[in-house]
Amino acid sequence: MSAFGNVTVGLPREVIDALVERVQSIKTNVRSWGLHQVRSKIVLYFNQSSPGGSYCTIGQVADYWKENGTVEAAAKLWYACYGAFDKEPGWEKELERKYMEISSFTYRLTDNRKKGCFARTIGQRKSDIIKMINRASETTHEGVIRMKRLPDEIDEKTKFKKRKKGTTLGGFVKLDGQVKYEPQQVVVDTSVVHETDKKKVRGKEAFCYFEKVRL
Repeated sequence: MSAFGNVTVGLPREVIDALVERVQSIKTNVRSWGLHQVRSKIVLYFNQSSPGGSYCTIGQVADYWKENGTVEAAAKLWYACYGAFDKEPGWEKELERKYMEISSFTYRLTDNRKKGCFARTIGQRKSDIIKMINRASETTHEGVIRMKRLPDEIDEKTKFKKRKKGTTLGGFVKLDGQVKYEPQQVVVDTSVVHETDKKKVRGKEAFCYFEKVRL
């Protein structure tokens, strides 16, 4: 009963059962709410990196990835799932604040609270969505976007190197089961202006390639 601290000590079993049921209901609710919010963000960011795009659901984004195992497709998806969130620090806490506001919840005052349980729960939903998107390509190009480095991408010199926002320290994608691209190969140019009338953006490229592709 960690959710209640010591307040359950000495309470009747039926009261404890009711509290457990209440906690489970809250967990289910915040997971569902957070999932919807994060899905919406990823779809929005994916459309931002796709001039003229009109993707409406996370399923459509997953289908795009399933059918397009290319550098550009991987770059768009990586931006939508990772890079754009880098530019929105504290997004989990902001969604937590909104959820707690509409649900009339508050935390007890505690010291050194960096991230609340609602923020952590909402943040986990992004990981779940990325796993779902990556699974979409299992029967096609087997592409997997990622942030975390593989063991063979870490050495003593780079072990504690800090990642620059919007980039990776290791390969950012696998295609056909193999890592093909060097770190920081694809950088999203967020200065691109996307017109709401779905006209093509002219004069600028959404993705810039700075390092040679390793095939």
